[in-house]
This record gives sequence, C-alpha cells and structure tokens, in this order.
Amino acid sequence: MAMDKALVDAPGGQISLTDPDARPLPTRAQHSGHVGYNVQSVVDAETHLIVTHQISSRA
Repeated sequence: MAMDKALVDAPGGQISLTDPDARPLPTRAQHSGHVGYNVQSVVDAETHLIVTHQISSRA
C-alpha cells in the first residue's frame, strides 16, 4: 500500500527503488520519461579521458 501511495505522489508516476535522489527526466516521447540523472561530461579528444563532468537530477 505504501508503494501505491508513493507512485501516486511521484512526479511522472515513476520512482526509483534503488536511488531516492533520482528524478523523472523528460524524453522526446510525449508524456514519457526515465527516472535517472542528467550527466554532462567533457572528454579530451586526444587521450579519450574525461576532463570534467556534472551530474544533475534535473533535465
């Protein structure tokens, strides 16, 4: 019963069972999304190493 209430209260009707900080992120499909994070990274073209990154729970 608690899970049913959590789903009703959750934005987008989705929750993450393993990561309570994850949030629904919009996709190109209408009225659709995935629970997760938005990750931006910069990669050095020569060495293929990640130079910096930023992780957000917002789109």
